[in-house]
This record gives sequence, C-alpha cells and structure tokens, in this order.
Amino acid sequence: MVQTVPQGDTAVRELADLVVLLLQPEAGDELQWQKAGLLEIADIIVIHKADLPGAERVEAEVRGQLNLPGCREVPVFRVSANKGEGVDRLWQAIETNFRADANR
Repeated sequence: MVQTVPQGDTAVRELADLVVLLLQPEAGDELQWQKAGLLEIADIIVIHKADLPGAERVEAEVRGQLNLPGCREVPVFRVSANKGEGVDRLWQAIETNFRADANR
C-alpha cells in the first residue's frame, strides 16, 4: 500500500484570502513541513511560543527551506503572547497583505 500526503492539508489555499502558518518549537522537523507542502502555501509564517527553547532553531530551519531555489519570499515572525513580543509586527504584516490584495 502506498500512502501519499493528503491534499486536504493544502486545500485551504483555494479558500482563504490569507494563509498564516503557525509553528512552534518542538513541533516536528523540517521534513514534516516539506512533505505536507505547508511552507509553499503560507503567506506568512509565525513561530509562536517563541519564548520557549528551540524557537531560534525552528526559525532557522524554516528560513533554510524558504531560501531554496524557486521559493517565493514569505515573511517569518517569532511571536510570544506570553511576553507580548512580535504581535504588533505580525498584525502589521497581516494588514499590509490585505491592503495589497485590495489594490489588485
């Protein structure tokens, strides 16, 4: 039996105006993200719970995947609601994305 990655994981791209991918430290390795195709459909990537150990590693892995040839530029934010860090920058990026879509 051959198992493939479910296409339903990326079907949201056709339904949503904006796809924000939330990742957290210790949520799995980069191979899981690659197989699921999640990095390819995200408009914004957020490493939340960024106050936890491993957040910098996750960000580096994501940025490494996004730097591969043929990948489009996707903003990556580290956010910690616990410490109140990064939320304003994330919200600004979301608003900017919606304004850009409205002007198209």
